[in-house]
Amino acid sequence: MIRKVVTAKDGEKSLSVEYNPLSREWRLSSKRGKTICSVPSDRSLVKFEDFKSEEKKATLERLKAYARERFPESRQDTSLTHNRVYLALCKDCADCQEFELEPFALARLYSLHSQEGLLIDWGRRKTVFVEVKGGLLQSFRVVLKGGDYLTRKLSESRNINLEEGERLKRFEGMSLKEVEEAVKDILELSGYSLEGKVLLTGGGSRLKGLRSLFPESIDLTLCEREYAVCLGVCLREVLKNPYPSFRKKDLTPEDIRKLAYSGSGVLVAFALSLVGIQKLYSVESLKEAQRAEFKKLFPKEPIVSLHQQVRAKVSTGEEFRLTKLLVKAQESLKPGMKLYSFEYAEGRLTLRGEADRSLLEGIKLHSTKETPTGRVEFELRVP
Repeated sequence: MIRKVVTAKDGEKSLSVEYNPLSREWRLSSKRGKTICSVPSDRSLVKFEDFKSEEKKATLERLKAYARERFPESRQDTSLTHNRVYLALCKDCADCQEFELEPFALARLYSLHSQEGLLIDWGRRKTVFVEVKGGLLQSFRVVLKGGDYLTRKLSESRNINLEEGERLKRFEGMSLKEVEEAVKDILELSGYSLEGKVLLTGGGSRLKGLRSLFPESIDLTLCEREYAVCLGVCLREVLKNPYPSFRKKDLTPEDIRKLAYSGSGVLVAFALSLVGIQKLYSVESLKEAQRAEFKKLFPKEPIVSLHQQVRAKVSTGEEFRLTKLLVKAQESLKPGMKLYSFEYAEGRLTLRGEADRSLLEGIKLHSTKETPTGRVEFELRVP
């Protein structure tokens, strides 16, 4: 049986999940696997817009332009799910190779309990409110007050040191007037209604009497409350992920070479299949099928002399424009470069990647950016 392990880090806390990628069954594990770091909510920004099918491209470009203009130094990524575009940005992203925004992790965890409601994650320095609708993240807010704020208010009120205030808070909880007022202050600052289903997570959710404030609270039974964020991060690898993941895909120069010629190979196979069908079954229904398949591949081409058009597309010495651009881009690639993505739009090929600065000398690049590791992210455009 195939089993994989993923490990999530949330500050000093970590948790691992072992899962079957086919059946999607999972369980907590003591093993360690690929590490994904959580980016705190106060270093995250999430925007989304719902769109009609014909507005998808315009909506996506509008959000990307917003991110470039307002937050040029932040890492950004987008995703599409149903009729919604998510834009995610993070500031001072984690040093891990892969990372997940805390609001996405918490929304994912909540969706395992209910499709609509509120999750409140009580930490020491902050409290995070995540609203879920239809099983998806709807909004989130961060109040930069948590368990330490309760302790400080109690200590100041009773003129005792922080250690004594922490001990008293743990033993007495919400029965202390100062603690109750501080908790209600945090809840009021969030602006959320507390009438629906509320899932309480984080170490601060163990505060005695806290659940009495919520008419319809949900118990977290999948893991210890302190590890809720970690579990939500791990489950990104197990469940379908509708949110931006900031993943980079490494493409080697060899991948580019294969890609450059794969398009021609597909059309050659298509042409041969048409010729074979015509020889075996000379019937009108198959001719109609040929025309339909050709129209899918070349919607703007007139269906005239079908076989001649197909042969022209793959004739000796003729290459697709994309093939030519990939071959041209290959001239600038060197061993040691990492390529994360390529994009072909409006006749232009754009490659994005990372390399040591010495490897980029003499190459005409559209843009470059220093990374915390000392390497340089680059964008190469052809033409």
